[in-house]
Amino acid sequence: MVVGEGFPQSPMMKLGVLMHPAGQHVAAWRHSSGYPDAAFSMDYYRQIATIAEAARFDFLFVADMMGIRDGSMNVIVRSAQLTLGAEPLTLMAALSAMTQNIGFIVTQSTTYSQPYSVARQMASLDLLSGGRAAWNVVTSTQMNEAANFGLTQTIDHSVRYERAKEFVEVVKALWDTAGVGVFIGDKPSGILFDSEKLRPLHHKGPFYTVDGILNVPPSAQGRPVLVQAGASGPGRDLAASIAEIIFAQTPTIEAAQEYYADVKMRVRDKGRDPCKVLMMPGFTPVIGCNRAEAEAQLAELDAMITPEIAVPMLSDMMGMDLSAYDIDGPLPELEETNKSHSLGQVIKSYAERNNLNIRQTAAWSASSMSHNRVIGTPKEIADRMQYWFENQACDGFLISPLIYPGGLKQFADEVVPILQERKLFRQEYEGNTLRENLGLAGS
Repeated sequence: MVVGEGFPQSPMMKLGVLMHPAGQHVAAWRHSSGYPDAAFSMDYYRQIATIAEAARFDFLFVADMMGIRDGSMNVIVRSAQLTLGAEPLTLMAALSAMTQNIGFIVTQSTTYSQPYSVARQMASLDLLSGGRAAWNVVTSTQMNEAANFGLTQTIDHSVRYERAKEFVEVVKALWDTAGVGVFIGDKPSGILFDSEKLRPLHHKGPFYTVDGILNVPPSAQGRPVLVQAGASGPGRDLAASIAEIIFAQTPTIEAAQEYYADVKMRVRDKGRDPCKVLMMPGFTPVIGCNRAEAEAQLAELDAMITPEIAVPMLSDMMGMDLSAYDIDGPLPELEETNKSHSLGQVIKSYAERNNLNIRQTAAWSASSMSHNRVIGTPKEIADRMQYWFENQACDGFLISPLIYPGGLKQFADEVVPILQERKLFRQEYEGNTLRENLGLAGS
């Protein structure tokens, strides 16, 4: 069933890789095939990039924040995710030199950065990678991030989004200050750059004042692709205003269809083309030659989730302390906080829909991070992806297996060929830039 108004889609889905250290499962690093040092292992990330590019994935993405995640030390010392690791811009720059076609999505904060710096860094990665860069726009919600930058509290939820919108407008304007064709390199005349293509920006807004020209020329794709993951009302509005790829945590098809229809309509209402905005929810495949084998893989990892991490990790995700509540009782009502409001609501809705108590919800969230998780054979995985894609729940998927790199290799070897046979995914890259491969060239 399609929720709301139907929107035209590309005949083929897009696929990206969410490169969590070790894997999507919180205990992935403890598995016999896991990488405990994944977050700071160049060889680990190189393997993922090689597998993904050989399978013709669109891009690689690393989630990031400006510091160690908020929460208890019990969680921090037991989790590979959002604790210690490499800064993503540096990581992606290194990977770009090892690859030819796959794109790179880098997270940059609009709260703890300046527009000129982000514009320069992202344009440089885009230029030197041959037009394969994208910027994941985040507003930063963690108290530890605020403290790292001298603040005693996080910035108000609504103000963060207002600042972010202006921040992105300034960055886009800076990318236009050195126009396409600015480089001449004419030896006889002695002219290196076209002065008419150098147009200084004069911006004065509520949050930012910027005067000048960005000292990086455009890449082969013009400018980096913009990515966002808005889930709340203001977040969806921001995504609809600026994003060309939108990530989502939608563990059910009903949630995905509602999100897809709502955000696509917001995009259209803002005068943008919904076909040029790609919705890509997180997707965790658990693959076996039969369902029992796949379930055994998950059970093996679930058995490695220690009591010290499951409920505290759920507390962190919910933005509230659950230790005082009955672990075998239902989740309490959400508290109003200045953090991101949306993830807690996703988790609570899923728990209520599936009649899960706190203990069960903690186990589910620790193994899936609240993404859509599908357990089954390669054909069953492909069937589920096709159903979501053909019923306007998504334009593609952000793939994140339980364990890397083995889980990604299995998906690439066993699921991707089925999608290709059904003409749901490419056999070869369509172009040389990220925009060309995403079908966003000219936008």
